[in-house]
Amino acid sequence: MLPMQCAHAILDAVHGKENVRSVIHCATRLRLELYDVQQIDRKRLEQIDGVKGISLVNNRLQIVIGTGIVLKVYDALVTLADLSTEDFASPSDRPSVLSKTPWYRRLMQMIGDIFIPLIPIIVATGLLMGILDGLPEIFPSIKESGSFTIIHLFSNATFMFFPILIGFSSAKVFGGTPYLGAIIGIIMVHPNLVDAWAAYTMETIPTASVWFGLYEIDLVGYQGSVIPVIIVA
Repeated sequence: MLPMQCAHAILDAVHGKENVRSVIHCATRLRLELYDVQQIDRKRLEQIDGVKGISLVNNRLQIVIGTGIVLKVYDALVTLADLSTEDFASPSDRPSVLSKTPWYRRLMQMIGDIFIPLIPIIVATGLLMGILDGLPEIFPSIKESGSFTIIHLFSNATFMFFPILIGFSSAKVFGGTPYLGAIIGIIMVHPNLVDAWAAYTMETIPTASVWFGLYEIDLVGYQGSVIPVIIVA
């Protein structure tokens, strides 16, 4: 089924666009916030060509579509339902019932919203790094190859600059400006800061005196880190 046809069928199964509060997507799923979940025709929804599964938590309907096609269905759904994409990333637009959800479930939801869009990147680069680490065991001379050097650079770039992706995704989930989140990540891996990996082998780490000498800050980057950039974003 074409993305537009799939989106049309989904809207019909949830009782039309009037019942859709907002919609977002991750790597594989559509997540619809509905005004009245009782209006959902689950049997009809499950029979739609392209829908691989559904789940319902509070007023949030999750529809498993699959990697790649989910974005096309999402775009079609936004067009058909006359929704504004600017509102979807903001937590303030979620139904008030979600505020009654236990804190640990909200925390897990937040973590999922941040990391799920990045899973394809993590899997692809991790797989490539694993292959490149194993090849020299079979072909020792391959490490001298220029192609090996370039491909190895491609494979570890994601993890070296991971805070930038985390900053972008975190700001989007928290309702901020994603590009400002990316800037936070860029600052935290700035080349003028000591590489986080190299800091372990240094006897002394450069520091900067700030706020009229009240604080001494180690000039160390946050390459490969996750928690600090989420907190800052």
